[in-house]
Amino acid sequence: TLAQRDTLRGAFACLERFLQEFLAAKRAAGLTTFRDVAEMAVAALLRDPALRQYYKRRFRFILIDEFQDNNRLQKELLYLLAERQELCAERIPRAEELEPDKLFFVGDEKQSIYRFRGADVSVFASLSEELERAGGQGLRLDRNYRSAPGLVAFFNDLFARVMAGA
Repeated sequence: TLAQRDTLRGAFACLERFLQEFLAAKRAAGLTTFRDVAEMAVAALLRDPALRQYYKRRFRFILIDEFQDNNRLQKELLYLLAERQELCAERIPRAEELEPDKLFFVGDEKQSIYRFRGADVSVFASLSEELERAGGQGLRLDRNYRSAPGLVAFFNDLFARVMAGA
């Protein structure tokens, strides 16, 4: 790597120019991606305390199903919306700074299939522990009513080996 550092610098400079031109073309065409929208929402809530207070009051409960298919940015957006009413820090709130009983997350790590579009199952995997340390409650739903018990046992055994240490 060190021997190729000049070549790498040139390649990274070229990639940076491409990225800047790509972003400029996207803005000129008025295009946004799902990630762009999430980034703009987080930035707006961080920048504008009145807007943040409005949306924190607007929603009494927030339920997110299939949370294993989300990422850190989406979690940050939810934390901003679930922040305690009396708070409005210039940062993403910590779990202990959230309104009690406002956020409800549902998901299954074994069903995380959207890594290719930015989903990060590790965010979901650590979420329950983070919220429980802050006083939240985790519920494990270990009964499956849609599949035969033999299939459930087979796939639980298979995934225990496939995802060992993950």
